[in-house]
Amino acid sequence: DSTPADIIAARDGQIVILRPFNGTQEQKIGNPVLKGDLLISGIEENRDLTVSFCRAKGYVVARTNRSIGVSQGREIKAEIPVGEKKSYIIDFLFFSVPIGKIPEDAYRERTGVRINGVTLPVSFTRCVRTEYSEKTLVLSQERAALLAALNFYEKCNEEFRNLRVEKSEISFAQTENSCSLGGKFVCLENIGEERKMQIEESVR
Repeated sequence: DSTPADIIAARDGQIVILRPFNGTQEQKIGNPVLKGDLLISGIEENRDLTVSFCRAKGYVVARTNRSIGVSQGREIKAEIPVGEKKSYIIDFLFFSVPIGKIPEDAYRERTGVRINGVTLPVSFTRCVRTEYSEKTLVLSQERAALLAALNFYEKCNEEFRNLRVEKSEISFAQTENSCSLGGKFVCLENIGEERKMQIEESVR
C-alpha cells in the first residue's frame, strides 16, 4: 500500500529512540510529545525544492506514564452448585435410546459392556448436568485482597504485553468492606501510529 501517510504519536511521552525509514523526521530525541503530534511526515522535499508524498515509516520509542487501578469489595456474586440432574443414553448397534431429557451442556461419561473379554455392541452413557444458584458471598479481608491482587496482575499482564516497564510504584489500601491496588508505571514503548494523509487535488 503506497497511500501517503504520516506517523503520529499514539500517546503522550518523551522520545527516546527515533529511526525514520521513510519520510521526513519532525521530532528529535528528548522531545516531549503529545498524543497526535507529528513524528515522521509523509511529505519529502526534493532537491529541486518540489515535494513528493510517501507512506512514512519509522520506529519511535518514547518514555510514557501509565497507571492501573483495581478495587475489590468483600461481597461478590457467585454461582453455587445446588444439585444435579442425571439422564442416560443406551446405544445398541445403530440405535440410540435416551432415558430422560438430555441437556446439550451435560457432562457425558460413556461405558462399554464386556463379557468374558468380548466387547458387546452395547454402551451406556451417563449424562450429568449441574444446576447452579446465584448467591452473595462475603469474603474475608485476606481473600478479598488476594482477589484484588489477581485482578491487578491480569490487568498488568494485558497492559504491558508489548511494553518494557522501567519503573513502578505500587500502592495498597484496605478498609473494612473493600481493598484496592494501584500502580504507576514508567514504560518504554513504540508510540508511532500511522495516519493516512488527506490530499486534495486541484484541477485548473
